[in-house]
Amino acid sequence: MLAAQFNGSPEFLVKDIPTPKCEEGGILVKVDSCAICGTDLKVLRQQDVKIEGKKQRNMKLPIITGHELSGTAVQVGKKVKDITVGDRVVVFASIPCGHCHYCELGYYEMCMSLSVVAYDFDGGFAQYMAVPAHAVDMDCVLKVPDGVSLENASLAEPISCAINGLELSPVRMGGSMVVIGGGPIGNFLIELGKIYGVKTAIMLEKMPEQLMLVSKTGSADHYLLNDGNANEKIYNLTDGLGADLVVTACSVPVVQKQALNLVAKRGYVNFFGGLPRANSVVELDTNLIHYKECAVVGTHGSCARHARTALKLMQKEIGISKYISDRYPLSKINEAFAGAFKGNRLKILIKPNL
Repeated sequence: MLAAQFNGSPEFLVKDIPTPKCEEGGILVKVDSCAICGTDLKVLRQQDVKIEGKKQRNMKLPIITGHELSGTAVQVGKKVKDITVGDRVVVFASIPCGHCHYCELGYYEMCMSLSVVAYDFDGGFAQYMAVPAHAVDMDCVLKVPDGVSLENASLAEPISCAINGLELSPVRMGGSMVVIGGGPIGNFLIELGKIYGVKTAIMLEKMPEQLMLVSKTGSADHYLLNDGNANEKIYNLTDGLGADLVVTACSVPVVQKQALNLVAKRGYVNFFGGLPRANSVVELDTNLIHYKECAVVGTHGSCARHARTALKLMQKEIGISKYISDRYPLSKINEAFAGAFKGNRLKILIKPNL
């Protein structure tokens, strides 16, 4: 099969390798779509938190990355009960151990022994992917419901993270939300906020070209350039109160300070976008938290139950196709990543069997 291997260099090595074998309790998936995630960009630049410079803490090189994926089950191990050959599936990226302190509490994304697609075993930037038995046992292979395309289903993982974020920082029915960062995840947060009852959804983005691109999706009520006048405009749009929820959906330290200035009294601030490892310490005016009685939370990831909710919402309520801006065959993955690094795009899909 054709695969794109990451070996620590700034580009993938695209080559023919043996098709992986299907374990007795595992599944072999023919990959339809695997989306490029911001984490994939960090991995290629050796900037991901799981990578310590040239030392891969959780990665044995070479490895096939890519964790936002969907496909079709083409082989199913004898011990697998709920998936059959021909089923359209999503392979969820984070596989909990099921028995640690946090798993017992139901906080599976906080698992102390989490296994991760594309870190601990090969991912979706290949024509076929072998899903290990442990992932199947932990119910991390999800059937794609009728009416949802495999392309759209590949985005269940980032949408699941947005769902988790809005569980941790609930929106108010009829309230307001501001999302800082006009990338795909920021748009998914806006989409979900509107589904959950937000009346006024505002997108802030510092790059004019990206703002113009995302405004065409029409998900938010207002699209604002994040310049020196943005805060004043947001207060005008929220009757002078500030936003009930402010989410930082980008990896920029200064926006965390900005979020505290924009949030309303008794509102929520969600630090959704993780910061660069070398620039993650931010000086905050904690009096803003104190006197506003606002809550500040973070969102790290999600678990399979969030992905199930995402797939159900895709059937009727979330329009996903408008967020897919580019599709590339696997042979052009380096070209696809070059485009992702440049920006001014939404979701880029790699189509290994195109």
